[in-house]
Amino acid sequence: MNKKVLFVDLEVGIKDHRVHDLGALRDDGAVLHSHSEKDFTNFIDDSSFLCGHNLVHHDLTYLRKNLSVSQIPIDTLYLSPLLFPPRKNFWFF
Repeated sequence: MNKKVLFVDLEVGIKDHRVHDLGALRDDGAVLHSHSEKDFTNFIDDSSFLCGHNLVHHDLTYLRKNLSVSQIPIDTLYLSPLLFPPRKNFWFF
């Protein structure tokens, strides 16, 4: 099995808590920028890992409401303190 990492980011409305935009980047350089959950599902289908900042407690919460997501999550929020120990705030770079 070829283990592929896909980087994702969601834009979620503050007031309505709905996903308004889905973005993803595959390791082959292909990019998705869409509001279509079907397009997003097709794009991530052959990936083994989903990577994103605050992925576990934010993006996956919204993705799993409507989509079947089986990829293993990699959350850079938890990696940031290890990679950049002097920084005090890991939400914004």
